[in-house]
Amino acid sequence: MKNTNDDERVASLRSQLSKYESRLKEYESKIQTQEAEMNELLKYSEMAIVEFTADFRIINSYGAIEKIFESVAEKIERGKNLLTMIYKTTRNTKEKIDGDTRSIEEQQDLDQSLTEFIDGHREEKIIKIIGQNDKSEIFLLIWKIIRKGKNFKSFFKIIPTNTIIHSLKEQYEKELASEERNKREIFGVVSDGITVLDIRNNIIFINEKAKDAYIHQGNKLLRNAKLDGKLFQEILVNESNEEIKKRLNINKRVIINKEPKSYLKNVGDLSVKYTVYPLLTEKKNVEGLVIISKIENQKELIPQINTKKIVSTLKVLTEENRRLQKELEIIKSRV
Repeated sequence: MKNTNDDERVASLRSQLSKYESRLKEYESKIQTQEAEMNELLKYSEMAIVEFTADFRIINSYGAIEKIFESVAEKIERGKNLLTMIYKTTRNTKEKIDGDTRSIEEQQDLDQSLTEFIDGHREEKIIKIIGQNDKSEIFLLIWKIIRKGKNFKSFFKIIPTNTIIHSLKEQYEKELASEERNKREIFGVVSDGITVLDIRNNIIFINEKAKDAYIHQGNKLLRNAKLDGKLFQEILVNESNEEIKKRLNINKRVIINKEPKSYLKNVGDLSVKYTVYPLLTEKKNVEGLVIISKIENQKELIPQINTKKIVSTLKVLTEENRRLQKELEIIKSRV
């Protein structure tokens, strides 16, 4: 009798186990189906997910791997180094930080930024990397990392070329505007007049003190007008053609000789000393002129700034302006 009961219990347990195994297979099948559907969905959403260890070894990957990693997509497999794959995909080892105006060479290394995150306690981090594909097209790789215990889960998405170009264009335009404001703030308060001309005598910059050296106080219309971009001779409205010609000849001699030249001239009741300096590039080519105008015998209310320091500062600002303009032109050409 006892053996019969035991046999029945064993049979019941086997039956239940069989049912559990059947249900487990159903669940596994559903999970596989859901994973396949999610993977397909990720491909259409153009997002890739990669799980990795603290030493960047890939554990698992799915989603739009081919879209994100292109030529190295087939190498995105278990055990491979994820960071190496990202370097090969983007051809860049630097992290793009919003608001960072430093050149790419000066920006933080990607591996340093990642090491700080992995060794720290933050739960997640978003990294932006500017990349370039085989067609020389610029793109922005957005990499979101979430801490999962001792391992990490990555979400990758590519921002299209035009979007990143427009973003960079806006950034450089803001930098140029900021650089221009800084220049005006620096030279707007000094007691000497400062006029910056390009090689063709177009006015690039003129501060308020310089206007006193060229324009009568009564000429409010011209004093209040935007003078940037105007020809130097256009502000000399109270001078004869002969006087204007003399000024332009001095400018020409400074450009040819690459040496400063000073001269005195009366403007109304004022005696003004003008010193014209060549603005030189790193290759010692003249790219413009800096004219320092000083009203003689005038009591100084603001301490004088050394003229060499003014010219040196202007040179630095001009070089930075030229760099930003060049990068902006490159970006505009790709839009």
